[in-house]
Amino acid sequence: MRLLGYAGLIPFIVLALFPGWIAPYLSQPPVPLFLTYSVIILGFMAGVLWPVLYCAERSLLLALAADRRSGVLPSDVAI
Repeated sequence: MRLLGYAGLIPFIVLALFPGWIAPYLSQPPVPLFLTYSVIILGFMAGVLWPVLYCAERSLLLALAADRRSGVLPSDVAI
């Protein structure tokens, strides 16, 4: 499972660090592809919060703080 998580970093690394090298092989510029992939991953990460947010006794701030271990809080702050 961890290997799959690390494999998800490959598009981030390739599209962010080597856009000129990979551009000839793509039908679109690398920057929009990088942004699109980033939004999709952020959507999956935000999906982790749904069960926590449906708990009536927790506020949004507490839900975000509780899930900081999953990496969602830094990405939410970045947006």
